[in-house]
Amino acid sequence: MAYVLYSLANNQDKQDLLALEARRLLDASDGKVTTKVLSEARYLKAVMKETYRLHPISIGVGRVIQEDTVIRGFRIPKETVVVTQNQVISRLPEHFPDPQRFLPERWLHKAPPAHPFVVLPFGHGPRSCIGRRMAEQNLQTIILQVGSCSSVRMAKYILTERKHMVSRCG
Repeated sequence: MAYVLYSLANNQDKQDLLALEARRLLDASDGKVTTKVLSEARYLKAVMKETYRLHPISIGVGRVIQEDTVIRGFRIPKETVVVTQNQVISRLPEHFPDPQRFLPERWLHKAPPAHPFVVLPFGHGPRSCIGRRMAEQNLQTIILQVGSCSSVRMAKYILTERKHMVSRCG
């Protein structure tokens, strides 16, 4: 949730579009977030996907190679641990034009902007996160409600000096 709010605070135009969608959907449902409302929240889903792309939940996913494999000319022996680099691949210009910019609109087209396995915030297949649906639904509900009636912005001043904290317990 922090990266969604951070991204919206840094992109007021995107925040405004989300607020319009949130108010329209919630006004039509008497302020209730229902599965129908969430299914129609296209811009909200695009904001979420773009946030996952720029700020992956996990920077990598490890797997053990089950048999000797060759990938792009590199031999990888059986039982080698390999780790994907989610944060790197999702910022490559060959997958996403203007990869450093927060552009939820890239997810609004019928065809995905890149190969479907480039952005996998919750993993894929039998080892994917079992809490994905619940996490996404909760996050979408909160962001939709916050977006309908609030505005987030970056703090004017950010404390950069490190403070040393001392425990006063016991």
